[in-house]
Amino acid sequence: VRAGLSRAAMNRRVLHRLSTLSERELKDIGLTPQDVADAAVPGPRDATDLLIGRRDDRRRARGAGRR
Repeated sequence: VRAGLSRAAMNRRVLHRLSTLSERELKDIGLTPQDVADAAVPGPRDATDLLIGRRDDRRRARGAGRR
């Protein structure tokens, strides 16, 4: 239980910090404002996992486009 609460607190801090970044700053790390908004919606999926997944998907898509 403690680990789950700790993870939830970390997610809230991460989402709060990301919500203060400009669109350009988010783009620099491979995210969009919509990604942050989507991650803030409560649900069974971990917010940081969702954000990392979206970032990685974009990186793969860019890499595939270079071939």
